[in-house]
Amino acid sequence: MMVVLRAGALVLLLTFGVMVGLSWAAPAAGWKVTPDPARVGDQLTARLWVEHGADTTVRWPDPAPTFAPLSLAATGTLADQPLADGRVRSTQTYRLDANLPGNVRLPGTTVTLSDGSRAQAAAISVVINGMFDGPPPDPAPARPPAGVAVSPVWWLLALALLAGIAFAIYRWRQRPLTVAAAPAVPAHQSALAALSQLEQSDLPDDLRLARLSLITRRYLAERYGIDAPTRTTSEVLPLLSTGPQAGDFQPLLTWLPRWDAVKFAGLPTAPDEVVHQLQAVRRWIKQTAGGAS
Repeated sequence: MMVVLRAGALVLLLTFGVMVGLSWAAPAAGWKVTPDPARVGDQLTARLWVEHGADTTVRWPDPAPTFAPLSLAATGTLADQPLADGRVRSTQTYRLDANLPGNVRLPGTTVTLSDGSRAQAAAISVVINGMFDGPPPDPAPARPPAGVAVSPVWWLLALALLAGIAFAIYRWRQRPLTVAAAPAVPAHQSALAALSQLEQSDLPDDLRLARLSLITRRYLAERYGIDAPTRTTSEVLPLLSTGPQAGDFQPLLTWLPRWDAVKFAGLPTAPDEVVHQLQAVRRWIKQTAGGAS
């Protein structure tokens, strides 16, 4: 009888020790983002989770982390989720608007608990695809209602009708057209108009520099035939530093890397830097527009 009691006491001590050990486990944290990858125009949900002891509470970062070039739309806190080991998982949510394509880096974030301990969520990258990146999803095949038999005769009639429609469309498209083409807007006029709209916007500085980079790249494509909008800066710079027109592109060798550093690395902007950059790009476009129709 004494042996049984001692064995039972030993089991209880071991169980208590395991539970105490689990409750004292170091807190852990991390990021989870949905959807990933995303497209421009999506609203992402970034979840910052922390697993910690049930007797502690989480002090969430205040102010919220920086997610540039994503725009923070809203924040929220989910109910704590009990874990099997006796700890709980606390989650803070951030609603983010994806306005520009590219690789976005969610920053490494330190979370402090009520007992003074800390948990570190490592930085992660999220891919934001453009509106037309990748093939469109295949449409679901049409199926007749279950249990309804379709006669082959109806299929033949449908095919004949489609063939007739296709032939009519073909003949209609072969008719002579006399529609006058609208005059094309010169590249420098289009770029200057886009700059005026950007100057009047109330976007944050990092997003304004990202838009400024896109306007400049489109001007390069329309004015010089350089495919800058679809290339990375490291691919564009060699094209700008060689050739008979390399002198026109000297300012861009400094501007483009600087704009990328603000957009992707989150470097801060100096006071009035965006205003000065807009003015400089406007002067450069007017200087290089000579001879453009």
